[in-house]
Amino acid sequence: MEGNWSASTKSMEFKGKMKDPARPGKDCDVREVFTFVDDNTQKLEMYGPDSKTGKEFKMMEIKFTRKK
Repeated sequence: MEGNWSASTKSMEFKGKMKDPARPGKDCDVREVFTFVDDNTQKLEMYGPDSKTGKEFKMMEIKFTRKK
């Protein structure tokens, strides 16, 4: 995956391909956004195509919080 840093949103957006679970043997486009929310919180969002419509949807969101 390759991506760019955005200082204004404090995030990195990566784009790439992965094996499509709905179509064996085929690849699909994916996008990940890693955001630095604050000094103690980070968020990772993963987007991919809907198996029926092909439109992008959020597949996963993970929130990381620093243990104090």
